[in-house]
Amino acid sequence: MDGSAQTPEYIARIHLHYNKLRGTEQKLADYLLERNVDEALNDSVKQLAQNAQVSVASVVRFCQELGYSGYAEFKLMTRQVGFLPTVGNIALDGGMSAAQLKKNICDFASVSIQKCDQSIDDAQLEAAINVIRGAKRLMVCGIGTSAGIAVAAANTFMNLDIPSFPLSEELLMLRTVSMLGSGDVVLAITNCGYVKAIVDALKLAKGAGATTILITGEEQSLAQKYTDYVLRASTYGNPNVLDMLTVTSCQLITIQILQAGCLARSDTAVLERVRKNAKLAEMTRYATSVQTVKKARVKY
Repeated sequence: MDGSAQTPEYIARIHLHYNKLRGTEQKLADYLLERNVDEALNDSVKQLAQNAQVSVASVVRFCQELGYSGYAEFKLMTRQVGFLPTVGNIALDGGMSAAQLKKNICDFASVSIQKCDQSIDDAQLEAAINVIRGAKRLMVCGIGTSAGIAVAAANTFMNLDIPSFPLSEELLMLRTVSMLGSGDVVLAITNCGYVKAIVDALKLAKGAGATTILITGEEQSLAQKYTDYVLRASTYGNPNVLDMLTVTSCQLITIQILQAGCLARSDTAVLERVRKNAKLAEMTRYATSVQTVKKARVKY
């Protein structure tokens, strides 16, 4: 692809994750980038730590931040992975086969999901699950791409017998959350944390006495000032048209984690209602025995 730079995949990962690394991990990244990485990685993990003046634990964390299991896998990948053109955060080449494109996209998504696992705070997650389980009403707010996620999330929690409603129209969102109160919950989705309608909705909801939960990709944002619990899914510095869907995947996975947490803590009465909700879904589908659709059955 025109304008692509020839960059080793593991070097691209270092640049990609650099701003998210801790101080000692950035120090190690600088050490590797300023030197011949292949030569530096001939050392044992202990020797590399000494040369870079960091701890062995920092080396291991650094490798894990890049999406590897540890130092051994990082070394292995530097030997096996050649030079790949990168666009945004995903290796691309106009001459790549469909199989290679598939692998690159799936590898990138896998790294994103691992980052999501590492980024979400367990205490915040546990608290969010408990709040949603006990919600009198759950409003799921999303604008743009997040609007579809809000609909999916509301259906997900409705299946668990939690009264849930998606909100994506800005004025309706603001009017609805302003009428909430104690026992109500607002779950907002915004990767950047600065979407005006979402921030305003969180502020109004919190002011009305509702509990607020935020699924986001940033460590600090305006939305967090009006949020009780923050679930930070993985994100990358400048999302492009390709990795936008990977960010969306991480948001959906966060929703699924919340759903699983609520389901795992449900009593038998709730589980019975879950089964009844599943039967309702069957009413929207044709029976598997239907082979053709008669015109009279198509309503328009």
